Amino acid sequence: MTSIKNKPFLPTSQRPLAGLLIVAAGLLAAGCDRGAPNTDANGMAPNTPAASGVGPGVGNSPTNAGAPPPDSPENSRTGSRVGIPQGSPEAGMATPENTPTTGGVGAVAPSPGAAASAAPPASGTSSTAPGPAVPLSASEKAFMAAAHVAGLYEIEVGRIGAERAQDTKVKALAGHLVSEHSVANDALRGLAALRNVELPTSLPPDRQADIDKLKKAPAAQFDETMVQAVVIPAHQDDIARFERAQQDARDPELKAFIQRTLPTLHQHLKSAQTLALPPKS
Repeated sequence: MTSIKNKPFLPTSQRPLAGLLIVAAGLLAAGCDRGAPNTDANGMAPNTPAASGVGPGVGNSPTNAGAPPPDSPENSRTGSRVGIPQGSPEAGMATPENTPTTGGVGAVAPSPGAAASAAPPASGTSSTAPGPAVPLSASEKAFMAAAHVAGLYEIEVGRIGAERAQDTKVKALAGHLVSEHSVANDALRGLAALRNVELPTSLPPDRQADIDKLKKAPAAQFDETMVQAVVIPAHQDDIARFERAQQDARDPELKAFIQRTLPTLHQHLKSAQTLALPPKS
């Protein structure tokens, strides 16, 4: 720089301005001589390895003059922590790594209590299975044999009625006798096999005689004979027999069979009694 001594003498009025220029020049020279601390020629901080080993280090980004320091409590304009990326767990926001999604939209993870309440109950906690079997009494065995014979009898009556009945409602009743008593007898045979009870497989002589009479009934009186002389009295006897056994039976599966079959017997009796009513004038 040019020394002030080589300058012509300045007037007194210009001396303060010259002093200020000298001070400014000195400060400028001092700033040019001092390099920016911890920066390279491009204004970058020294290349410091990243702590995680992934991505650039802390010093690999341009210096952001005027930005708040990383440990500043809060950015007054955004209300978020400075130096913490938005969307990180520290910022209190959900991220793709820690938030389940449904259809691409972030969803709140269920709480452990909600997951426990939604879990299905353990199997075997409640059961409606019958209790343990007990040895059958003589009356229980006798009931099973009589119920099976009654079923065989009504199945045969239904078969004859399906062939000979003229009234459509009588034919329909005959079909119910065949199908529903067959189901009941199948269940009874299964229970007898479990309890080692031998059931009769044919009708006794008195029941067979009734079947023979029904087969020979005149066509004009067949429907009335079947309903009045066979179906109604047979089901009245069946219901009385089942209701007595319901009170006396101790075997849980036998009681369950009785409870399932009684409504069917009542329905057959009701249908037959309706058919037997005289027509309304």
